[in-house]
Parts: sequence; C-alpha cells; structure tokens
Amino acid sequence: MKVCIKFCGGCNPRIDRVAVAAEIDRFFHARNTDVVYNNLDADYIVFVSGCSSGCAMRHAENGKACLSIAGSSVDSQSVAEECLGSIAIEKVGDYFEKLERPLQKQTGDRSGSS
Repeated sequence: MKVCIKFCGGCNPRIDRVAVAAEIDRFFHARNTDVVYNNLDADYIVFVSGCSSGCAMRHAENGKACLSIAGSSVDSQSVAEECLGSIAIEKVGDYFEKLERPLQKQTGDRSGSS
C-alpha cells in the first residue's frame, strides 16, 4: 500500500503542515507502508492544507480514497491541532484494514471448510 501526502501551496498556514505530515509519515513508514509526497499515484491521499480553504483538495480525483486536513479540521470536523496527525492515521489505517478484511475472511473460510 502507498499513502500520498499532498500539500497546498502554503500561502496562509494556520497549522504546522510539516509536523502533521511528519507524524503521518513516521507512523506508516514504521509499518512498511510507502509514503510519497505530492504524487497522486497512491492508494490513499492525505490532502494537507494549512488553512480552512482546503485548496489542496482541488487535486482530488473522484472515487480515489482520500481525506482532507484543512487548518484545524479533518474531513470538515474541527479538531485540536495536536490531534490532526493521529486522526488522519486512524482514518487511513481503517481504510487499509477494510481492504484487507475480505482477504483474511476468504483465507479463514478455506481453512475452516473441510
């Protein structure tokens, strides 16, 4: 799996975008998940905008798994700045877990049917 962190232009930052991205990057690298920056060829995209305008989302593609950090909100839900990274990590992790569940269920079904 690959996670992309896509930044806005940084014209009006209200949050420390680099710190939020670094937290997400560290978490997923520690779990052997590739993290790339500003390359939308990924399984999940975290759009990081420094203010509430959310301009990084202008690069979103229909149907592509993503979330938006815009100022101190994640997917339009206000949160404390220090929670932005952990909430994003949780949402991305939940998405990847859902993708893996059907494979685990199929594997379990095969071993259980005799």
